[in-house]
Amino acid sequence: MGPYLDKTPDVMLAAADELDLPVIELPAEVPFIEVTEALLQQILNRQHALQEEAGKIHRILTTLVLDGGTLQDLARELALILERSITIESAGFEVLATAQMGAVDTARTRSVDTGRTAPGVAARLIERGIYKQLLEKRRPLRVAAMPDLDMHMERIVAPIIVSRQIIGYAWIIAGDHALTDLDDLAIEHGTTVAALIMFNVRAVRNVE
Repeated sequence: MGPYLDKTPDVMLAAADELDLPVIELPAEVPFIEVTEALLQQILNRQHALQEEAGKIHRILTTLVLDGGTLQDLARELALILERSITIESAGFEVLATAQMGAVDTARTRSVDTGRTAPGVAARLIERGIYKQLLEKRRPLRVAAMPDLDMHMERIVAPIIVSRQIIGYAWIIAGDHALTDLDDLAIEHGTTVAALIMFNVRAVRNVE
């Protein structure tokens, strides 16, 4: 506040309320650089902590694959780390591994019970461009809740890629707490490990 404004204009407050945007007033004697430096430090600390957690997950999953872990072991480990339900499926939408941790929705329960994503649900996801985006971006994708498909919870889906081909998908179900940046990083590490496991299984099968 000051020297040009004694108070925040009502029109600005009204606009901010409509957008759920916080407005923070600072006294004129507070140097703005002090605020930005404090905020930047918080951001850097948070990013450092995130990378530390991601590093731990990477080490755990790398050890798992080196010890001969299976897709089921991978799903169980990710579920324990993230406290969320995990599903790993083939490119044909067949459930290959699953681990439940916390709340799930009807779509997830049905796919686990039947051993595959329902053809109708898969078709609708294809129509909405979910798999096309995965093919183009080859990165994890957040999927908003789709109540019409009994998907009442947000998800992250990531492609499992071997030799530039998508051979499967890994899903994280949000459950009863919001998804975080750590979930995005964890699923990236998880799909890399899943690709190694699936490639190894394929190689052994070819040799046999």
